[in-house]
Amino acid sequence: MDRDLVVVYSGNFGRAGYVKGLLEHAGIPAYVQDEAMSTMHPTVGVARVQVAKESFDKASVIVQRVLDEEAQSRTSPSKLKSKWIGKGFKNDWVAIITVASLVLLISLAIVLLSRK
Repeated sequence: MDRDLVVVYSGNFGRAGYVKGLLEHAGIPAYVQDEAMSTMHPTVGVARVQVAKESFDKASVIVQRVLDEEAQSRTSPSKLKSKWIGKGFKNDWVAIITVASLVLLISLAIVLLSRK
């Protein structure tokens, strides 16, 4: 069976698991070579995601998309923004003021409850 598999991605075990999940979601069976090693030392070694030879072209398109997004997020400061700030709020200041107000209300409640 190993002879029919080809490596489509090499990297750390965390990213390899992510890539494997994306490939399987796309209907491409994928395997992480030495996956058992990741439970003992997830930061040591190189994980290799393997797919069947017939699926290599389709899988490599998906992997390339992941690598492109990863490279873009490293170079684009706007991609580094917090995921929750800006979603559902008109701007970041509204989110900051909302969080500050909640902290103030909780502090006030603690003070009032401690007076009893």
